[in-house]
Amino acid sequence: QWYTPYVAQAVENGLMKGYGDGYFGPEDHVTRAQLLQALANFDGVDLSRYSWEVDVYEDVPVDAWYSPAVAWGLEQNLVDRTQYLYPDQVLQRQEMCVILARYLSRFQFQPVRTAAPFLDEDQMTPAAQSAVYYCTQLGFIDGIGDGNFDPAGSLTRGQTAKILLGVWALFR
Repeated sequence: QWYTPYVAQAVENGLMKGYGDGYFGPEDHVTRAQLLQALANFDGVDLSRYSWEVDVYEDVPVDAWYSPAVAWGLEQNLVDRTQYLYPDQVLQRQEMCVILARYLSRFQFQPVRTAAPFLDEDQMTPAAQSAVYYCTQLGFIDGIGDGNFDPAGSLTRGQTAKILLGVWALFR
């Protein structure tokens, strides 16, 4: 499959992990919690020092496998402090760009290419529009073809592995 080398490299470099039963799920959709965990892995953060405040997000249990990554993501301003995070909800393409742009803002990477306007940019949230263009200008995510980005579309774990490796390349 097209994603095999990306998944292998993402796992080898500790950016992503499987489900623990030897299954990676490359065609499964990626969730918000999974992206935060992957970015914590990417950052090499020691999540054992992060604990969870029960009252921050009503839908993030203290003992959830992802709660330390969520606490880290909140501290890093990767996600907003709201009543609900919806950690198991499938991540939208535009949401991934918002989180990645917030993550990368610490490093002040400059765009490496220009991005033509997407025909469906009117379907992007105002907060996502600049993040989508920033991510496409950095070169690790593209539209879906025909001039569209599909901002509310989902990403698979295989696609996410490829995107994270593109982000990783920025640091090389």
